[in-house]
Amino acid sequence: MTTVNLNDSIMFSFIAVGFIAFIKASTGGGYAILAMPLLAYKYGAIRAAAILGICVVIVDVCLMVINKEQLYLIKIKKILTISVGAIFGVITGTLFLEFIKTVYLNYTLMILAYLYVFQYYYSRKKSTSCADSSYLFANPIFDEVIGIVAGLYSGLLSFICQAGGPPITIYFLRQELSKNEYIIHCMLTFFIINIIKLPGYFALNQFDYLTLKTVGMLTPALLLGTMLGVTFNKYVSRSFLYGFSHLLLIIMTTFMLVDGL
Repeated sequence: MTTVNLNDSIMFSFIAVGFIAFIKASTGGGYAILAMPLLAYKYGAIRAAAILGICVVIVDVCLMVINKEQLYLIKIKKILTISVGAIFGVITGTLFLEFIKTVYLNYTLMILAYLYVFQYYYSRKKSTSCADSSYLFANPIFDEVIGIVAGLYSGLLSFICQAGGPPITIYFLRQELSKNEYIIHCMLTFFIINIIKLPGYFALNQFDYLTLKTVGMLTPALLLGTMLGVTFNKYVSRSFLYGFSHLLLIIMTTFMLVDGL
C-alpha cells in the first residue's frame, strides 16, 4: 500500500509541476503555489518550497534562452526597482519564517487582487483609455514606490510559500505593456526573485540530496510543460493573455486564502 501511495504522489507531482511550467511559460506569471499543497504533503512545507524554488529557476532559465531575442524590450529600471524590494522581502522571510502568519498576508493580497481586477474591467466598461486607466504610473516616483512594495511582497510570499506571483502580475498588468513586453518583464523579474531566494533555502539546510533528487525526477515534466506553454503563447492574442492572467490572478489569490486557513 505504501508503494502505491508513493507512486501516486510522484505521478501527481509530475502533473503539478508540469502544469506550473506550462502556465508560467504561456502567461509569464508565477503560480508555483498551486503545486505547494501536494508537495508539502509529501515533503513538508519548507522543503516543498525549496524544491519548487529550484524547479521554477529551471523553467526561468529555459524561458530566458528561448526568449533571448526579446530581451531588448526590457526596461531595466523597473526590474531593478522590483529586485530591491524582493531582496528585503526574502531577507525578512528568511529571518522571521517561524513568526510570519501567511494567512493575513494572503487575505490582504486577495482583497487587493479583487479590487484591482474590478477596477480594471470597470475602467474598460467605461471606455477609459489605457493612459487614463494607468494614470498613477505616469508619476515615476509613485511607480518606483509601487515597484518596491510589489517586490517586497513578492519576495516575502515567494520565499515562504511560492506565492509571489500576484504582486508582480498586478504591477505589470497595470503597465499596459504589449504581449511580448509583459512576458519578458515577468520572466526576468521572477528569474531574479527566484535566484535571490536560493541562498535563503540553503541557509535553512534545505539543499540536500533529497531535494536535488526530487528536482531531478521532476525536470522532464518541467521541460515538457515549458515547451507546451511557449508553443501555446505563440497562438494567443494580447487581449486573451491579459484576460487569462486576470482570471488566474483571482483563482490564485482565492486559492492562497483557502489553503492558508
